[in-house]
Amino acid sequence: MGSIQIDTSYDKDELSILMSIPTGSNPRDVIAQVNIVLEKYIKNVKSCPNCKGVGSISEMFGWRNCSGTIRPQSWCSQCRSYKK
Repeated sequence: MGSIQIDTSYDKDELSILMSIPTGSNPRDVIAQVNIVLEKYIKNVKSCPNCKGVGSISEMFGWRNCSGTIRPQSWCSQCRSYKK
């Protein structure tokens, strides 16, 4: 039997994606699962137009309420703090 080695340099989101990939499955099933996981991961990440940093919307950018519609902040919180 083989063993699975995990590269610990991944962050928790990357590790979550890797751990959710089924092993020993039909390759098409694996690809479908990877697509589902990546779609969820990518939807929660954006880049700052000011500093070009990339990160989690909740952690790096935050949310705003625009006339009842919840949207991510355009600039990251660090750039917004310098803007004042």
